[in-house]
Amino acid sequence: MSVPRADSERFAFGKNWSDYIAKHFSEERLALSQKELLQFLGVADLKGLSFIDIGSGSGLHSLAAFRAGAERIHSFDYDPLSVETTRQLWRMAGEPAHWTVERGSVLDRAYLERLGRFDIVYSWGVLHHTGAMWQAVRNLAPLIKRPGRVYLALYATEKHDDPTPSYWLDLKQRYNRAGWLQQRFMEVGYIWRFLCGRSIRLLLAFPRMVVEHKQLRGMNLYTDIKDWLGGWPMEFAAAHEVAEIASEQLGLEAVQVQLGKANTEYLFTTRGDSSVFGLRPLFPDGKLPQILSLGSSEPEEVASGAWGSGVWIYGTGSGGSNLYDDLRHKGISVLGFIDSYKSGEMKGLPIRSFEDFKRTELHDTPLIVASQEHSFDIINNLLREGFYRIYNARVKILKLAFDKRKGKLSYS
Repeated sequence: MSVPRADSERFAFGKNWSDYIAKHFSEERLALSQKELLQFLGVADLKGLSFIDIGSGSGLHSLAAFRAGAERIHSFDYDPLSVETTRQLWRMAGEPAHWTVERGSVLDRAYLERLGRFDIVYSWGVLHHTGAMWQAVRNLAPLIKRPGRVYLALYATEKHDDPTPSYWLDLKQRYNRAGWLQQRFMEVGYIWRFLCGRSIRLLLAFPRMVVEHKQLRGMNLYTDIKDWLGGWPMEFAAAHEVAEIASEQLGLEAVQVQLGKANTEYLFTTRGDSSVFGLRPLFPDGKLPQILSLGSSEPEEVASGAWGSGVWIYGTGSGGSNLYDDLRHKGISVLGFIDSYKSGEMKGLPIRSFEDFKRTELHDTPLIVASQEHSFDIINNLLREGFYRIYNARVKILKLAFDKRKGKLSYS
């Protein structure tokens, strides 16, 4: 069996999932997991379908597939305790003969080739922890049945622009080297800074966050915090990188991409088969999504003025206004503004509703999303409509607002 790199420094994923099942498993969480699985796949059940769970962890999602009626289920994980935890749920289900649970590595191509092909290849939040993420993605090839679907979730480069991915990679290594008490302090610090924004008001609302997080695939917030801080080895993936490998090396086409969480979720079908499942490819012309952040270090395309004839700003609030001032100061042409619903005029330029805009503009039109709280909702909507040159100005508009309060942004 191929062993993932950095094995001696690996986070105890299996122990974390074993604790989760022992302390938090419930029929309610299982039902939520099943609901999320089926909703993203766009199906009512998994009857007649085979399902492979790569990196089964707690086993919750394998059990969800079983409850959804999957005809054949294969669950495997590299961590022995994760395997045993999944087997615990397998025994709870009555030790069904059509559900196999075993130890295996997604980096072991010979192992994968022995498993056969599956209607649904599922791996949620796993491949980026193997120590060889892109190899793991490529290794999915012998598992994909035609026509078939692949459901992946990978830590998103786009989500982590402030702090940057390098910050988190360093933090994860420090967490794993820390003692028990220091890890608890790091967890409290993470909750205070990143979940509560150093706000007493949000800290008081933390119990509500715990309840709301349970709606996310039936998971537990504290379990996921430990998994996030400790998850090592670790890599980040940009949407266009995942889509490129899926398209060019696995023969897949994207039918759904969901950004905004720590993990970006991807649903692919085998190329040319999306209509079999009542779906359509997101990018039928073969273009891949480019979702770049306008933050402290702007993409080269921005700095070089390679936007050609100009850009559109999605957002008509203070963020869009500040961004317009900044872009105009830099000599970048803004063609107009987009609002989710309304039309009109702003800064002497047209405001177009999104419905009107998508009917008339080309999909390669460069769009800058200027929203602090809803940027990923807007980006997901743009992706669903086939736009692929998208820039997220979430971090930048916060900086511009700060500069304006300090009197530094004084463009006329």
